Amino acid sequence: MNYIYQRMLDEDTTAVFDKEQFKKFDEYVTNKYKEFYENKIGYDVKKDGDKFIVTLFDTSVISMKDIVLDIVS
Repeated sequence: MNYIYQRMLDEDTTAVFDKEQFKKFDEYVTNKYKEFYENKIGYDVKKDGDKFIVTLFDTSVISMKDIVLDIVS
């Protein structure tokens, strides 16, 4: 992992996923749709080669670290 990706991860709003991890992220959001909608949690996805860079817009309710921990376990 290069410096830019590590820095994004350290910011607590952005994560870099491979295809399989992004699929798990998408399933997580689908399962938590009501919570995301009620709390107006949005996210942006950018594709960089075979990686998906996901950034949360509002982390007052949930952080990217929380999401990553949930989808990894």
